[in-house]
Amino acid sequence: MALVLTAITGGVIFLAMGKDPSTALYIYFVEPLTTTSGLSEVAVKAGPLILIGIGLSFGFRAGVWNIGAEGQYIAGAIAGGGLAVYFHESESTLLLPAMLVLGTLGGMTWAAVPALLKTRFN
Repeated sequence: MALVLTAITGGVIFLAMGKDPSTALYIYFVEPLTTTSGLSEVAVKAGPLILIGIGLSFGFRAGVWNIGAEGQYIAGAIAGGGLAVYFHESESTLLLPAMLVLGTLGGMTWAAVPALLKTRFN
């Protein structure tokens, strides 16, 4: 239902902009699935979200809700990517493991705020 309402809202917005909604929605939903490069881009974008979903399934099965997984992913990506940008000229073999550790710490730090609030005030 949400997908249908989103498509209708998008169509109304495209109509307001003077564009053909069916063409716009075709380009958005169907076009990426018609070429090899489009399929690879869909896989690149969907891969991390699938991993997030798998990780969340363990918590949900244990009765623990986490609605901030995407934010944790982004915070970890910023932390790990920031390290790569800072040491962009380094050829050290330790850079990738350090990025992994810093990315993990970034996501954990982002998750620590609501976890602390829940354990402290719940």
